This record gives sequence, structure tokens and C-alpha cells, in this order.
Amino acid sequence: MTIVGLAADRRPAVHYREEQQFISVAPSGDREVKNLPAAFDGCPVVVVVLTGTPAGEVVRGMATDPIAPTDAAKFGDALKTKLSDAGYTGIAAEIVRIKP
Repeated sequence: MTIVGLAADRRPAVHYREEQQFISVAPSGDREVKNLPAAFDGCPVVVVVLTGTPAGEVVRGMATDPIAPTDAAKFGDALKTKLSDAGYTGIAAEIVRIKP
């Protein structure tokens, strides 16, 4: 699982490791992620990316320029296409809006 925080005025925040391990979630399972890094402060939207195998570095490579929170769905679709083209399977990208 990779979490991408979006804010219009800065590069997206990307989080995919906790305690030196990739963040994982079982199929149809739940996963609670607490204490996101400070880079997520002020991000009104996050995109949660799920893949069959860790994809954090590929996602980080796509998250180089600021992305407006209003473009989250478009960014999620672009991520899914790029990951599929790279051979990843079981791809999902869910948009989560953060309440202030």
C-alpha cells in the first residue's frame, strides 16, 4: 500500500514504509495507518494505492510535481495506467478526503 498526500502548492507526500517494512494489507482486509509523516500536514486529499506487490518507488517517481487535490481522480487513473504498464497487478487507487 502506498499513500500519496495532495496539496496544490507542493510536491505530493508519499508514504509506503513503516518501521523499515513496506505497508501491507490483506486482500479484503482493513489497515489502519497512524501518524502520517509531517509532509502530509495540510493535505486535504490522499490517494491510497493498492497493488499486489510493493510499488512505492514507482509511485514516488510519478509524484514529482504539485497536484491539485481536485485532480486526485485523474492522478489516480494515471497511476493505475503507469503501474499496469510496468507489470503490476491487483491495482486500485482510492481517493480519501481529509476533514480539517
